[in-house]
Amino acid sequence: MNRTFLLIGPPGSGKGEQAKRLAFATGMVHIPMGSLIRRYCQVPREGNICELIEQNYKRGIPQTDVVVLTVLREYITTIDASKGVIFDAFPLSIGEAESLPGLTEEFHLGEPIVIHIDCDEETAVKRISHRKVCGNCGRTFTPDTQPYNNDTCDNCGHALIQREDDREEIVRLRYKEYEHRIASLLKHYKEVGYPIVTYHTGTDNPDTDFQTLRNKLHEMGIDL
Repeated sequence: MNRTFLLIGPPGSGKGEQAKRLAFATGMVHIPMGSLIRRYCQVPREGNICELIEQNYKRGIPQTDVVVLTVLREYITTIDASKGVIFDAFPLSIGEAESLPGLTEEFHLGEPIVIHIDCDEETAVKRISHRKVCGNCGRTFTPDTQPYNNDTCDNCGHALIQREDDREEIVRLRYKEYEHRIASLLKHYKEVGYPIVTYHTGTDNPDTDFQTLRNKLHEMGIDL
């Protein structure tokens, strides 16, 4: 069945990890908007879109609707979405949410199901401000892993870095911005009638979170 999952939650809530697990379990395509936008400017582009993207990252604010929809539309044309898609951190604004029905119709996607991962600020700050990422493949590492201590990715061998927007002061700004946006989005989704699954993440065990998510979906009649 062609489904569309919308994963929303603050930075550090584990959206990316759970999206990957959903994709593996279902064959759906994981669309990580943050990574797509970061990779977008690895190819030379005309105009000032990449300058705008970089400025927004440094300020710790989400990208504009125009940036997000430009990157997203271009990417969807390159994938097989016949088994459905998992939007990771999209939509992030009411404008993007209002564009969703047009996107699902244009690209023949299923009716959206919202997965809201709730995470408190201190947990989010702890998770993000202590992580490192591979500067090449984007893989994430935490302090309890050997590659983190070696500053070398065990996937591709490149050096690990801390992203500019992962510094604690930026994470707190991002968290507050996302908190406001998520509240508005959940209100919008309720008004338009999208099914919503909510669960809280407070542990650092993604297996536990995924089982909680599976149970919540099962209660809605959706088995992975």
